[in-house]
Amino acid sequence: MKQTSSSAKWEPCEVAIEKTLDARELEAPLPLEYAIKIARNLKHGEYLKMSHRMRPCKLDAVLEKMDISSCYFEQNGEHLVFGWLKSDNETKKYIQNRINNEYGGIIAI
Repeated sequence: MKQTSSSAKWEPCEVAIEKTLDARELEAPLPLEYAIKIARNLKHGEYLKMSHRMRPCKLDAVLEKMDISSCYFEQNGEHLVFGWLKSDNETKKYIQNRINNEYGGIIAI
């Protein structure tokens, strides 16, 4: 959250920090291992964006156990996973807007 200069009122963040993992050329189990490493270190205002050549198996279950929310979708052969802290509603909203604006889709997350 950011504080406005005119008052002590808090507003949601407009930008979140992306932790990118391009796993399209990695062989198993490296994509899963790298995604877990990134997810373990996520803080409020940060999220994982993972690109893969196929749907990453087991990742959603692992993230769920780590209290990380995630969404998955495929577009033009690219498989994308976004992950953020379950308690971080501002980052969730940022990701929803980003997916809508950049990929033209509305994702219910």
